[in-house]
Amino acid sequence: MNWPTHVAGSPMSILIGLIPALAWGLLPIAVSRAGGKPSNQILGTTAGTFIAALAVFLYLRPETSGKVFLVSALSGAAWVAGQVGQYHAYAKIGVSRTMPISTGLQLVGTSLIGVLAFGEWGSSSAKPIGFAALAIVVLGVCLTSIQKRDRDGTNDMPTIALLFVTNFGYLAYSAIPDIVGERGTAIFFPQAAGMLGAAAAYTLFGGHACALRERSSWKNVPSGFLFAVAALAYIVSAQRNGIATGFVLSQLSVVLSTILGIAFLKERKTPFELKATAVGLLLILGGAATIAFLK
Repeated sequence: MNWPTHVAGSPMSILIGLIPALAWGLLPIAVSRAGGKPSNQILGTTAGTFIAALAVFLYLRPETSGKVFLVSALSGAAWVAGQVGQYHAYAKIGVSRTMPISTGLQLVGTSLIGVLAFGEWGSSSAKPIGFAALAIVVLGVCLTSIQKRDRDGTNDMPTIALLFVTNFGYLAYSAIPDIVGERGTAIFFPQAAGMLGAAAAYTLFGGHACALRERSSWKNVPSGFLFAVAALAYIVSAQRNGIATGFVLSQLSVVLSTILGIAFLKERKTPFELKATAVGLLLILGGAATIAFLK
């Protein structure tokens, strides 16, 4: 099922484009409040996403093929690696530091894949502007990760390194559907199936089988509903607003999650850290907007 593409810029299209930013921005807060270990969080999130995706699949009945289903499921499984790394980071360094770092890594990685693998930024001026924008994003990430206060001598570098490594899961999740040239609702359910399968494997074979019985796993199911709403709304937004505008609107999630991490989860920052985070977020969003509109 495809939504109309001729209504870009209309108030309804913009509102739809803001749904992913709202839902993805709330997701870290929902998961943190639900509690549990990363194994509980990933199991609950993927279960909720699968339930929602199954309902959408039964309602829309999108046409698909075995190849599309398999490749989409693989991309969903890759997402689990990225999300587990992010859940570990929430507990170690907080949502307000994790989300800008994770978003920046995804922006840089996805852009480089687009240039190197899919020939994007083909015009003569695009590459210099694009790489300058990536440098701005990296600078923004560095500013948001600044921490002057010594937290009991804790070394955060292993957590940031984990975010870097697991970010490749997000990149695969984003890039794999382009291999089959499918970005519509046909990939939504198989991706969710791949997510749930990978989460179950991580739980059973990673020494976390007890998560299947723990209440905190099922308290995270609503977080999966949030992710499903964001993912489906992003598909609709890209079709109504175009991929570039839909992408930029979705990146507003990093602002919401960072602010809520500080205000709602009471993640402490010094006045200097707050200023650095604000400037860093502006740089990340500015770089993202520049990258999204390059040809």
